[in-house]
Amino acid sequence: MFEIYRIDHLNMYVRDLDETTKFYKDLLGFEVKKEGVGMLGSYRIIGTSDKAMLCIYEKENFDPYLQGNLNHFGVHVNFDRQTLKKIKALGIKINL
Repeated sequence: MFEIYRIDHLNMYVRDLDETTKFYKDLLGFEVKKEGVGMLGSYRIIGTSDKAMLCIYEKENFDPYLQGNLNHFGVHVNFDRQTLKKIKALGIKINL
């Protein structure tokens, strides 16, 4: 079993980067940590130090009710030989 010791980030799609950034800034005090254009389009990483991070991607004509907006989430795990053996046994490919 993996030992998860914290969630690293959530990655989600939104209709409007500025509107979403303002919402999380006003509600939770999130600040812009990084922004740019990646393979999924324009993005912004917002959060508070190492306690909470959210990576938001702007997606044109996005409807969260039809498409869902959570893309993935990242976690920190204790990674040792036993963990690597379990990953390989499950047939999961990883790059180290």
